[in-house]
Amino acid sequence: MQVSVESSEGLNRKIKVVIPAEEYKKTYYAVVRKIGKTSRIPGFRKGKVPDDVVIKQFGYQIKDESVNDIISKSMYQALNEAKIENIADSMPLIENIEDTGISNDFAYTFSVEVYPEVDFAEGVESVEFKKVVGNITEADIDKMIDTLCRQQGSWEASEAEIAKDNLVRINFEGFKDGQAIDKTKADNYPIIIGSSRMIPGFEDQLIGHKVNDEFEFNITFPADYHAEDLAGVEVLFKVKVNEVMLRKPAELNDELVKSFGVDGGVEAFRADVKKNMERELNQVVFRENSDEVIGKLVAKYGNIELPSREVENLFNNVKKDQKNADEAKLKASCENMIKQKIIVGAVCRKYGITLDEARVNAFIDSIASAYDQADEFKKALAKNPEQLQNIRNRAMFEQIVDEVLAKGKVTEENKSFYELVNHNF
Repeated sequence: MQVSVESSEGLNRKIKVVIPAEEYKKTYYAVVRKIGKTSRIPGFRKGKVPDDVVIKQFGYQIKDESVNDIISKSMYQALNEAKIENIADSMPLIENIEDTGISNDFAYTFSVEVYPEVDFAEGVESVEFKKVVGNITEADIDKMIDTLCRQQGSWEASEAEIAKDNLVRINFEGFKDGQAIDKTKADNYPIIIGSSRMIPGFEDQLIGHKVNDEFEFNITFPADYHAEDLAGVEVLFKVKVNEVMLRKPAELNDELVKSFGVDGGVEAFRADVKKNMERELNQVVFRENSDEVIGKLVAKYGNIELPSREVENLFNNVKKDQKNADEAKLKASCENMIKQKIIVGAVCRKYGITLDEARVNAFIDSIASAYDQADEFKKALAKNPEQLQNIRNRAMFEQIVDEVLAKGKVTEENKSFYELVNHNF
C-alpha cells in the first residue's frame, strides 16, 4: 500500500491511498466466495457455485462490497502511515475513487479534518481566575433544619394578611378590553406565596389581602411566555381570596428525625444535614469554578479555526431534538462546545494532565455515600460501563479545572451556602 498526503489546506488533510492489484484481487475473490457460500442459484448446490457464475449473477454487489472492504481496512492504517494526528471528530470524506478493474491497482483519495493548534505563547499561568470558595456556617445548618421542619409541618387557617410562605387558595380570571381570556381562569387555585409558580408579579399582588377579599390588578405577561397570544400582553385579573393558611413547623425531635431515615437523635440529624449540604455546595462550587475556567480559557485561546464538518454534524444532531430553536444561536452554541473541547484537549496535552485513578475512586465513594447500601451501588456500577465512563469523564473534568486553577492567577471569593445554593421553599 502506498500512502501520500496530497494537500494540507487549513484544517483539511487530503490523503491518497494506492492498493496493489494483487491485494485488490484477493479482496475481490474473498467477497465472491463469501457470497457463493450463501447463495442459491438454480442448477448448483449451495456453496458449490463456480466463481464465474457468482460474478455474473452478483457482479455489482461484489464490486461494492470489495471496494468498501478495501477502504475500511486501509483507511486508518493510511492515517497512521501519513502521521496525521489530532484528527477531528468528523467522518472521513471519500473524495475520489480510481478503479479500472481487479487487474490494476486500486486508488482512492479521502480527506479528514484535524483540530487547530492552540497558541500557548502565554500559558494558563497568565490567566486570571476568580475561584469561589463555599462555606457552611452553623447558622446555615440551623436555617436548613428550620426549612425541613416547615416542610414537614402542618397548615392552619389564618385571618391574617397574606404574607410570604403562606398557602392561599384563590379564584381568578383574566380580562382584556372587558372580555374574559380563555385559559386564564381557575377556582380555588393553591399558591404558596414566594414559590414563583405564577407569572412574575402576580404573587406580589396578593400580599396584604385577607380571606374573602375581592380585588383586581393589571399585570403584563412576560415577552417570552409560552402561550404566544399572551406574550407581552397586559391583562386585568379579578381575584377572590378563599383561604389563607400559615405553615406550623414540625417540632424537631427524635420522631421527626426518624422520619428522615436518620438514627441517633437530633445531633446525628444535624450531622447528616450538614453532610448533604456539603455535597450540594460542592456541586454548585464546582459548577461556578468550571464555568469560570472554561470561560476564561475560551476568551484567552478561542481565536481558532474550527473543523467545519464536525460543527455541521453536531449542529444537525442537536437540531433534531430542538426543532424550534433559533438556528443561529444553536449553531453558535455548537461552535462554542467544539471550541471548548479543542482548548481543553490542548491544555491537557501541554501540561500532561492525565486521569488520576485515585480521584475516580474518591468520586465513586462520594456518590456511593449518598446511598444506604454503598457497596451494592459500587457493584452495580462496575457492571455498567457507560455509567462508569461518565463518572471517569466527570472526574477528569474536575481534575482539569483544579489543575488549571492551581497554575493560573487566582483570586479567591468566599461565599456562603445560601449565596450559592438557591432553596426556594
